[in-house]
Amino acid sequence: ATRLEELPVALVASAGSIPRRQAHPLVGELACHPGTRRAVLEPLSAEGTARRVREAWLPGAPASACRAIHDASGGNPLLIDEIAGELVACNGSAGLTASGVRVLAPARVCEWALAHAAGLDPAAPALLKALAIFGPGAEIRHVAALARLDSEQAATLADGLIEAGLLRADEPLSF
Repeated sequence: ATRLEELPVALVASAGSIPRRQAHPLVGELACHPGTRRAVLEPLSAEGTARRVREAWLPGAPASACRAIHDASGGNPLLIDEIAGELVACNGSAGLTASGVRVLAPARVCEWALAHAAGLDPAAPALLKALAIFGPGAEIRHVAALARLDSEQAATLADGLIEAGLLRADEPLSF
């Protein structure tokens, strides 16, 4: 990075959703380098989500479905595309209600979340699976029991999953 300042070259790096405590030390060094320009990608707005859904996936998507996709994805373009793609695969009209969108769990998103969780801690996927069974609003003690974890371990895992962006920083637990 130091030598690149004098050259017509750009170095682009992404930390993604790696929790800071697990990031490689070089990530911190690059972030603090004087030549570093940080760009934080903000989620799409509700209007941006609706535009993406209608332009790329479902031209006739009703506002309620677009809003439900936005709420379910948090404005994350990857999740928007996976949810909309799942709707298209289900012939679109079958799940275009807000309640239909809320129950979708695209397989690629589930696989990615479980793999990402496993990279954080081998026991983390069990916590996510248990939460998926209980659903949003589950108490951590119930999720921990189903995942066969003690409460302290489950709380530590939940904190890591929150930091990684896989769980919301809410009480009770939710995706």
